[in-house]
Amino acid sequence: MNLTQKQLADQLNVSRSVLTKWEIGTLSPDLQALVQLSELFDVSIDALVGRPYPPTQVLREIRKLYTVEEEEAIDEEMIQIIQYLHSYPEIKQGMHQLLSKPKMQRKPVEEIMKTAFRELLK
Repeated sequence: MNLTQKQLADQLNVSRSVLTKWEIGTLSPDLQALVQLSELFDVSIDALVGRPYPPTQVLREIRKLYTVEEEEAIDEEMIQIIQYLHSYPEIKQGMHQLLSKPKMQRKPVEEIMKTAFRELLK
């Protein structure tokens, strides 16, 4: 979010030195601060404290965020795709850049990708 420590500390109503201690691990935020951080950065408290996020929970979160038709249901395969993209930042970045292009500019790349997948999966 491009916040300085001071700006973040001000938003959380803590001192910058307290925030520094949270960052280096000499002090842990209390529950109220965790809730504020969770809301500010739009992540779960589990993610803030480093607790693994099970795929079933990810599916539930995605289903809450995206209303999809039954035939378009987000399933374990989609979670595997998300995890794959997370593991390969260059591919993730390329996909993100592709999505930012107008549909007409995306079409040739999408056709190349479809052809490559068809050939690979023969």
